[in-house]
Amino acid sequence: MKMQIIADIMDAAWIARRVLEDVERGLINAQFTVKESDHLCDMTFVLRISEGLAGFRTAVTAIIPVLSFPLTDIKSKAIFRGLC
Repeated sequence: MKMQIIADIMDAAWIARRVLEDVERGLINAQFTVKESDHLCDMTFVLRISEGLAGFRTAVTAIIPVLSFPLTDIKSKAIFRGLC
């Protein structure tokens, strides 16, 4: 899954940390680039299911939720921060 996010530096740091937590847990592999411009960060992520999980047939049904959870978490946190 490829996603692009444009966020301020504070949110960008939180998003990167959030994605790296799932990488540390072994759920996903992530490749990302960040370009900074006028106090905003343009982040591009390429997220893939971890090879260890992809090897299990039962994990195949979990691929979509595993990849969509970070996106849902990022969206809800961004909306919450925007309201505060």
